[in-house]
Amino acid sequence: MGSDPSIDALREQIATAAPTREAVLILGETGSGKDIVAELLLRASPRAEKPWRAVNCSELRPELAANELFGHEAGAFTGAGKRRDGLFRAVDTGTLFLDEIADLPLEVQTQLLRAIEQGEIRRQGADSYDKVDVRVIAATNADLDDRVLRGRFRHDLFERFVWVIRMSPLRERPTDIEALVRHFIDLHRQTEGMTGAGVVNEFETATGRN
Repeated sequence: MGSDPSIDALREQIATAAPTREAVLILGETGSGKDIVAELLLRASPRAEKPWRAVNCSELRPELAANELFGHEAGAFTGAGKRRDGLFRAVDTGTLFLDEIADLPLEVQTQLLRAIEQGEIRRQGADSYDKVDVRVIAATNADLDDRVLRGRFRHDLFERFVWVIRMSPLRERPTDIEALVRHFIDLHRQTEGMTGAGVVNEFETATGRN
């Protein structure tokens, strides 16, 4: 939402990237709307009606991240009584949104690289790889260039994201504030039943108008 040139460029990037199957990386500060861009990419893609899952990588325990994404064979570790499919298998032919991808452990990044590059995953404890067809959309608020330099994020994984979308924070496009204020007031009016003067007064208060 907005008329700033950066938003126009963002819409164009979404429209161009959405129909493809290549991996997308969305970079931006917290609250800049990365999840909204991911949803728009999905809606405009040929996989819109296919399986779709989202996972916040920062919420995954490091020792369980690989299991969550790729699954395990029965007996792969203590407590693994039966085989379990991971998220990649669950969304085969669809899309997986990896939020806060910078928080994935390096060893899991290696497995993710193969999944993106070759379309292959291996369950923990398995002897062979399985083929999957999954489009990956990822996002992070971290400075990945810095993490790559410090060896905390794989450079080859970074390079596998064909589309890199950089979100601009609202403070860099102040002309869009009014459009956003109008939008949220309209939402508030719909949910709270505000009408007429109440909306006008709230808009004037929010924008500093008299």
